[in-house]
Order: sequence, then structure tokens, then C-alpha cells
Amino acid sequence: VLAASALESARLLMNSKSPRFPNGIGADSGVLGRYIMDTTGSSVHGQLPILEDLPPHNEDGLSSAHVYVPWWGLKDAKAGRLKFAKGYHLEIWGGRGEPGDGISGGVEAFAPSAWGKRLKREARRYYGTFVGLSQRGEALPYASNYCEIDPERRDRYGVPTLRFTYRWSDQELEQTRHAQGAMREFIE
Repeated sequence: VLAASALESARLLMNSKSPRFPNGIGADSGVLGRYIMDTTGSSVHGQLPILEDLPPHNEDGLSSAHVYVPWWGLKDAKAGRLKFAKGYHLEIWGGRGEPGDGISGGVEAFAPSAWGKRLKREARRYYGTFVGLSQRGEALPYASNYCEIDPERRDRYGVPTLRFTYRWSDQELEQTRHAQGAMREFIE
């Protein structure tokens, strides 16, 4: 059993060349390293005015304001009403935890010239009003999406690394368009 993750397992097998396996162990069929499936993903961000000027309180105890919304379009997919075969889920995030990137928490988009007392006032007004949704979807397997041994690059141990050829098909593009529309509708 080789359990080094899908791509690292392929790399180990491809690099295991011998007189018996000139292309690597398991590579005789030409399938090793092919049909790579990645996750689709995109995001939408929004600001919810209803959350403005909420009284400050400590939410630092929350590790994440992350909510998972499972795929809801199975019936539409089975009925042929969608232009893609595989579904996706949404991850919703936001909240009033400790600020991460940017001290003002996104206020610069709403009050770009604010500074001093006005910046503090605007930061308190908008802090915690920003939400985001991220799509994570399933791609389809295609022989044209593959990895192979890179003829030039090596890891720190001198073992050849992988080189990838990967491209989204219309399936993944349509799935992402659908998700973008759903996420925008959700925020609106």
C-alpha cells in the first residue's frame, strides 16, 4: 500500500524506474498521473448595513464564524436544469472577532479618506459588518489534466518533482458561474 496522497504517490511511482518499469511502477498503461481532479473555488464578499453600529462586545472566544452550506441543487442537476454535472458547497464567514488583516476591518472601502477620530468612528460603525461566501466544488476527471515528472526541477533531496498541466473545462466554469450567482443573491 502506498498512501502518500494522490499526487505524491504518483510522483513516487513515476520516479521508481527500473529495467522492468522504464516509465516507473504502474505507468505502463499511461494512466498514472492523469485524470487529476482539483476543487473549484471562488468567493464573494459583501457588507451588511443591518449590522452597522452594533454595540461592541468580545467575540474573541469564537475560533471561526464559518458555516458550511451543503449542495442543494441535486434535484435540478438530476432533472437536467443545470449546465454542470457535479455540485458544490458554500462556506460562509464573517463576524466580530479580533481583526486580522487591516486594522479597520474593511472600512477603507467605505471611508477611504478617513483618518483620526473619523477613522475610529467609521471603523466602529463598519466593524463586523463584512461577510463572505466561498464556493468549493467538484471537478470532473479529464485525461488532459495530468502531472508528470519535471525534467529540470528537483526537491531538496534531489528527487525530481512534478510538473502539472491542468485546465478547467466548461463544466467547472459553469459550476463557478452558478455559485457566483447564488452567493451574490445570498448576500443581496
